[in-house]
This record gives sequence, structure tokens and C-alpha cells, in this order.
Amino acid sequence: CTGSLSRNRHVGIELGKGSKLAEILAGMRMVAEGVDTAAPLLELAREHGVAMPITEQVDAFLHRGKSPKDAIREIMDRPLKRE
Repeated sequence: CTGSLSRNRHVGIELGKGSKLAEILAGMRMVAEGVDTAAPLLELAREHGVAMPITEQVDAFLHRGKSPKDAIREIMDRPLKRE
């Protein structure tokens, strides 16, 4: 996911530049799996009682209009606990 050919990385870099998700995906010939798997992953995690705060924020950013700043703040403001 850190290589220059990573599709998920490409999406992230373009989002960081301010591009819209729909525009990024429309310009790609291949699938960036992480975009479409965030929501089903969260559903599965909830079914099994597994907390996935980073995935929750990624999904909220990608699909529900949450700003990156708000997503990071919510992650960083979580109470500390053993994991």
C-alpha cells in the first residue's frame, strides 16, 4: 500500500490534493478496493463486537462527507485504553 503502483495510495494522494472521490475513481481503470470495502468491513466488525475507529473515520470521510481534520480529531480525542 505504500508503493507507487498502489491504487489505494493513489486515491489517498489525490484526496489529499483536494480532488473529489468520484472524479478520482472515474479516472481510474482499476479498482481501489479500500474505497468499497470500508463500509462492509465496519458492518462485519460491528457484528463481531470489534472496534475499528480508524476504519470508521475512513468510511465517514470517503462516504459521508466528514472532513479529514474532523476525522483525525475524533481519532486523536479517543480515550486511552489498552488494545
